[in-house]
Amino acid sequence: MGMKRFLMIILSFIFLGGAVTGSALLLSGCQYEQTESGDSQDGVLDDNQNNEGNTGESTDEATDGTSDGEIDNENSDEDDETETKAVTHNFYVIAQFRTSSSSYSDASTSTSSPSRAISLRWYDSNGTISWGGTRTVNSGASNTSGDGYIYASYLHYTYDGWIRQGRYVMITPYSYSGYTCVGITTSSSWSNSSNTSSSTSTKYYNGSLYSSKPSVSETVTGTVYVRFRKNYTISCYSWDNGTSYESSPFYTGTQLAGRTLTLPTEAESLVGGYTFIGWSTTKNDSTPDYDPGEVIPATNTSNLSLYAVYEKNPYILTINYYSRSATNSVSLNVSTSRGTLSSSSMSLNGSVKLTADGTSTHTVTISESSSYTYYIGTSSSATTTYYSYSWSPTSDKSINIYVVQRYSITYNGNGATSGSTSTTYKRHGTNATIASNGFSRTGHTFQGWATSLSGSVRYDPGDSYSTNANETLYAVWEADTLTNRYHYRNTSGSRVSTTQTFNYGQSFTYLSASSISNEYTANGWSLMLWATNSTTTNEGYPVGEEASSSLTTSGRTFYAISARSVSITYNTGGGSSVSSTTGSQWWNQ
Repeated sequence: MGMKRFLMIILSFIFLGGAVTGSALLLSGCQYEQTESGDSQDGVLDDNQNNEGNTGESTDEATDGTSDGEIDNENSDEDDETETKAVTHNFYVIAQFRTSSSSYSDASTSTSSPSRAISLRWYDSNGTISWGGTRTVNSGASNTSGDGYIYASYLHYTYDGWIRQGRYVMITPYSYSGYTCVGITTSSSWSNSSNTSSSTSTKYYNGSLYSSKPSVSETVTGTVYVRFRKNYTISCYSWDNGTSYESSPFYTGTQLAGRTLTLPTEAESLVGGYTFIGWSTTKNDSTPDYDPGEVIPATNTSNLSLYAVYEKNPYILTINYYSRSATNSVSLNVSTSRGTLSSSSMSLNGSVKLTADGTSTHTVTISESSSYTYYIGTSSSATTTYYSYSWSPTSDKSINIYVVQRYSITYNGNGATSGSTSTTYKRHGTNATIASNGFSRTGHTFQGWATSLSGSVRYDPGDSYSTNANETLYAVWEADTLTNRYHYRNTSGSRVSTTQTFNYGQSFTYLSASSISNEYTANGWSLMLWATNSTTTNEGYPVGEEASSSLTTSGRTFYAISARSVSITYNTGGGSSVSSTTGSQWWNQ
């Protein structure tokens, strides 16, 4: 090696040794010296000897100065004089760590926090790892052949030798517990909304980051930021059998510092009779801290263990509505003494659900709205127009409600003066019993029931009615027979009597004298009146007259009143005489 070359190398090492610091930005620099071609060959050989692990340069390539990617000195003279270049690449790799949404910090020079954040490798474009001449990392960095692991923030690298085409630095985030790399960038700005996805290795040269290999001569100089967000583990546990939580979480999520995380919308292992309602930081809690699917905010800065919160399902009574013999789809009303109904009415072939509000008895009533043309019950033998069901919930239950057509037999008094007869109801397909008469009519006797106002008797009380239809029955009446009794004296003077009959509501004529064959006519007596008592002598009803309506309400008893003419002579006892007169004499026989 020539003396000039030897001195150049010594000066380069002295220069580089004095320039490297752990925190100051070092500018790129190149040193040039003209040498003979022989010196050039020696320089390349020395460079190869200092290139740890470099298999990208061969002795032959170095000898003629035309190795892959080599740029010939454009100032070479006819003597094939070449230029030896000692190149120093000064760049920073700064690891930045965000542990919250509000701030981030650069890595310290400590070797313990974090451990091995970044892996650096110096590559040729053909993929051969080569660190070249000297490399310097700040305190604590591993300096093994082919790899540079940085604990803290800065790396300074010096490549002493020929400038090569396609030479670049591979920057790879090192995987370590508790952090995720979210970006490799040359930008010094890091907002909370940027760099949010996991990042992989990248190639750095010419002050930029690339995914492809370089194809031109490059200088690795500048500042690269490798960004990390702290990981917060969110573990969600669910019940395994309704009484305890599973030992392993069914869901584990990683929340990056400063970013949100959406919780599961449901627990994986739901327990029968319970409903999942959210997540709590406390086991067996009744009130969740987070709703299903809620977002854990970006302000969270801790690991979380969350436990599924279950709510005991209320018991439900399902009421189904079917028809047995209904002629239309009448709606039914539904009411309850407690709990919550899904609806207050239900249509045919529909249902209503009652959600219990406890274990006490719930009384449910199902009825028609107004017409009451159906029997309602749990079978075809229903006999009431409403149905009440008592439920003390200990489990879910379902009941079937049926409606059966109900027919009514109403009763018309047809001239009755008082009383009533209750309607008879008939269930479809079964016989009904005709009711007893509850009406009354003065002077008439009930005979039975007709199907029209003037019809004859069709049904007697107690008869069976089988027609599946509504019916109106009319009372049939027969007028009562009334009897008048007449007392009088026969020709021999003995008191006798005779009767006179007529129907209630009909008029009659008082007996005439000629109608009584044995009329007492002795001594001039003649039948004149009929009295209603045996003491009246001259007041009564004329013989042979038609009775007024007021006398037709019932039979009467009459007594004969007779009369005769008499002459009255007056004895004045010596006084003036008085002429005799005539008059009438009355006799109640």
